[in-house]
Amino acid sequence: DGGTLILGNIEYLAPRIQRLLVHYLMQSRFTRKGESGVLTSRVRIIATATNVPVQGAAQAIIPDLLSLLSTSVVSLKPLRERKKDIPVIAASLLEGLNRKFNKKVREFSKDALNALVDHDWPLNIEELQQVVERAVAISDGKKITDRQIFLHFPAFSTTGKINLLRFPLFDDLVQHRFVPTGLQFVTV
Repeated sequence: DGGTLILGNIEYLAPRIQRLLVHYLMQSRFTRKGESGVLTSRVRIIATATNVPVQGAAQAIIPDLLSLLSTSVVSLKPLRERKKDIPVIAASLLEGLNRKFNKKVREFSKDALNALVDHDWPLNIEELQQVVERAVAISDGKKITDRQIFLHFPAFSTTGKINLLRFPLFDDLVQHRFVPTGLQFVTV
C-alpha cells in the first residue's frame, strides 16, 4: 500500500488478468487468490510495453486498461537508435552483476564497447542485459573483452545442434596445445 508496482510488457498479460487490473485501478480494491476478504490499497502503477498492439492482435492491451494507464506516456526510441547510450547502460549494469556473480569487473575494453555499439539489438535492453550478464559471468579479470561478448548466438537447428567452434573463445580453447593431451588424460 502506497508503493509503486512496475509491470513489464503488459501486452503479454492474459485478457482476464488485464480485466482484474482494470477493476483494481477503478476501485482500489482487490481480493487475494484463495481468500474471500476484500482489501483496499493505493499503488502507483508503472507499466511498460514493447509497443502498443491494436485490439485483435495476438498480444493486445484491452482498451479500458490502455485508457487507465495512458495518463502519462513516455515513448523511448529503440536501443538501435540510441547507440551513444549503450556504453552508459552497459556500465551501469556492472555493479549489480558483480554482486550477483561475486566478481570485480570494472570496465569494458574498447573492442568490447565497439562490438556492443555495432550490434542492432532487436530485443532492446533485455538482450543487452543478457549479453552483459553472460560476459560478467565468464569474465576472469577486471575488464570485459570482445572475446567475452557473445552477440550472435545462433538459434538451435531442428536437430538441436550448435557449432561452438564459431565462437572465437571456444575455437582458441580447442586450438590450445594441451587440448589433445588433456582430453586423452580425462578420457583415461
